[in-house]
Amino acid sequence: MCSVGFWAKNNKNENLNYIVTAGHCCVDRFQLFHHLPWNYRNIYGSTRVGEMIESINNVKYDFCLVNVTEDVDLSTVIRNTDSEDYCELIIEGGKNITSYGNHLCKSGQKSHVTCGYVKGLNAVSVLATGRIYTDLIVASKEFFQTACQGDSGGPAFFYLQNLSTVSLNAITIQAWEEFTSFLPLHTILSKGGVELVRSR
Repeated sequence: MCSVGFWAKNNKNENLNYIVTAGHCCVDRFQLFHHLPWNYRNIYGSTRVGEMIESINNVKYDFCLVNVTEDVDLSTVIRNTDSEDYCELIIEGGKNITSYGNHLCKSGQKSHVTCGYVKGLNAVSVLATGRIYTDLIVASKEFFQTACQGDSGGPAFFYLQNLSTVSLNAITIQAWEEFTSFLPLHTILSKGGVELVRSR
């Protein structure tokens, strides 16, 4: 199980729509994806979202594009239903993280919305399998675990002045102990040939 990062459209054909998630969530070229809301664990009765069309899960980048052009009408907001006041976070746009210490939050299927602080930029992660991921953002927990298994692929963002609006920064890639790594938005957009679909 993984989380949805964000809605994107093809740079050259605006009629082609995708959702972006972590590449390691996309293991089969003809894999189907289903929408499972938070706290929903059964795939039966869930909504079919789409089929993977491209996985950029190589030695450097870990993301995939799931084609949702014809299959479902998804929302472009970030889910935050643990909050009574701000249950949907509106994506105003995307921005690069350029400084250590920036506040960074994420939304995921398992641990929902949690926040931490940026501890590293342009980081490299080497997995036990020998796979190497580069150009990552690393954040650490604030008061609780920032991510866990099932949160991979979910959006990372920071709040704007109005707590109901956010700027998208990355997707969640991996969590280990108190650290979480994220793949920056600008890398996904440039390598995937897509652009972010904003909530407004």
